[in-house]
Amino acid sequence: IAFWHQVAADPAAMRTLGIDGEQAAARLAAAEAQSAELQGLALRYLPLRLAGLEQEVAGSRLWVGDTEQIAEGLANAKAARLPLTVTPPPYPSGAGVPTARIWRITLGDEALEIRERARVGRVREAVPGDEVTARTVAGAKRAATHDPTGTKQPESGKINDRDTAAPHAEWATARAGIAAGHVPPEAALPATNGNHAGIARLHEINVDRHIPATVYTEFLRELSMHLERMETPPEDLHAELKTIAYGSPEKYLRKGPRLSSGDFKKLGGLKRALSLKWLCSKVNVNLLGRANKLDPSIPADPRGYTWPMAQKIVDLIKAGRLEFDPIRDVDVGAMVGDWPRGASGWYFAGGDVADGTPPKELVTQLAVGPEYGDAYQIAEVPADLALSHSSEDSGAFRPTALDLTSAREGLLNPDPAEPYGRTNPQAPGQLPTREVLMTPLPLSKLKRGPLVMK
Repeated sequence: IAFWHQVAADPAAMRTLGIDGEQAAARLAAAEAQSAELQGLALRYLPLRLAGLEQEVAGSRLWVGDTEQIAEGLANAKAARLPLTVTPPPYPSGAGVPTARIWRITLGDEALEIRERARVGRVREAVPGDEVTARTVAGAKRAATHDPTGTKQPESGKINDRDTAAPHAEWATARAGIAAGHVPPEAALPATNGNHAGIARLHEINVDRHIPATVYTEFLRELSMHLERMETPPEDLHAELKTIAYGSPEKYLRKGPRLSSGDFKKLGGLKRALSLKWLCSKVNVNLLGRANKLDPSIPADPRGYTWPMAQKIVDLIKAGRLEFDPIRDVDVGAMVGDWPRGASGWYFAGGDVADGTPPKELVTQLAVGPEYGDAYQIAEVPADLALSHSSEDSGAFRPTALDLTSAREGLLNPDPAEPYGRTNPQAPGQLPTREVLMTPLPLSKLKRGPLVMK
């Protein structure tokens, strides 16, 4: 929401995104509506779970936890801006330390009870998320270790509270809000490129209407639980997003709208560039045998052949010592786009890249790796394969912001009617090429052209 507020007030930012004031206002309204909708979802329980609170019986409204877990859970809920009212239990008159008490809260529109386990130390009121300070966290740690004076020495090898409390407290508050769709502020994380990219990607995930609601909420829930296990703020938030999205590809990838026949024609078909090194990593046993005779360090047995060795075959081909035909010498069963396992094959609009583009220009235009600068082959997807709906995961899909976690350079297209440009223009000649996704495909399913060399 803060991102779209800033864009709506900045004409230069709107020009960069290719939208006008009306479109920026629409995206802001969508983000606000989506944030409001999240308040009523089951994710409301996440702030309690992150603090260590548990349901006494699965599905019940009775929860249980100790003093500090209750305080942290209520603070998390406030930090996540969930509707919350709290009725703390009174101390019994003339009693000492209570052994069991019931907190009555209303979270959203649901009444819950939290049974407090016995604990040494006076119960402290939960601090609202925007009021958490280093002193608050240090006090909680002292209470948790039954050290009211703060005089205990840290265990050997651990950092003192005063060195870590402030940044970790800010991160704990921001982390609790992620489950409810709140993007952490830059100040809550170390200033790194990976964290900057991760924050930007979370903004895109929040506003991307092509992500189904159930997929969106489950992703944020899993991300929050993943981050909760980290003792310190991440150095590369974008990498953590990718860990979740690509760790469960069947849940989070290829969930956007399917490509229509009209889109297919508008894009000029779907193509993919295959680098010479990739082709050489998939060569058949006949070519390996010929390469082994020229360079014995290249194994003749495919079982001993690895990706780094492919460069040796590339060098033999470039030197003119090894004849190579990308149709005859490459295993037709090799899978395109299956790395990491379960990922997607990316295909660009045929109308966006000219046939026979020199390798060096292709590297710049598509922002692909330098290995494409040696040579490449174009593989084209047949229309019937791109438009097939024979199964849930067949055909081509518009990428969502979750698919974009594959690379920091990914750029969400602000035009919801267009497949987006994954490349983010940062150099002369680089273009925002439109791309779509498909499940991994064998080479035998694709139509391939000649090798394009320097």
